Amino acid sequence: MRPVLFLLLAPAAHAQGTAECDRAQVLSAAGIGTLRIGITRDSLHRVCHVVRSRQGADYQVTIHDVRVGSDTVRVFERQGRVEWIEVDSPRFRTGDSLGAGTPAVTILNLPDVHGGPGDGTNTFALSPRSGVHCGLTFWLDPRTAEMLNAARGDRLRLLGMRGGGIVTQVDIHGECP
Repeated sequence: MRPVLFLLLAPAAHAQGTAECDRAQVLSAAGIGTLRIGITRDSLHRVCHVVRSRQGADYQVTIHDVRVGSDTVRVFERQGRVEWIEVDSPRFRTGDSLGAGTPAVTILNLPDVHGGPGDGTNTFALSPRSGVHCGLTFWLDPRTAEMLNAARGDRLRLLGMRGGGIVTQVDIHGECP
């Protein structure tokens, strides 16, 4: 008779944290669940599954692709702390259901929203400067962005557009002062 060998394995250090990160779905200016603006690199690796990390060409950052549930978000780390998070999955929403896929007109109707061109000719961002959405930036689809850039960000023009474009990405920067 062969002896039976029992092997007890301790879970990996990040396994519990990964489960915590996987449960997150609600996004806010503070982050997504346990994935928070300002946490350290070590905490990031402890609470979430980091799929890949690489040095960013701009802004002197490390970019981490982090799995949250079945999706991946981009986490930007500078000087050892999470500085911002980019979310392009419609699965993640604010408490009042704003996120990727939201009509741009919904964001424009928020109080104290300001907009401007982004990094290129086909980018345009809307950022509430007060209230619960302060600390979030909503990026618009390229067609709408191009039209708004041509109109110098005229929000009335966007409000009057049928369809009005959609949000393609939400950046989380942290709560406003």
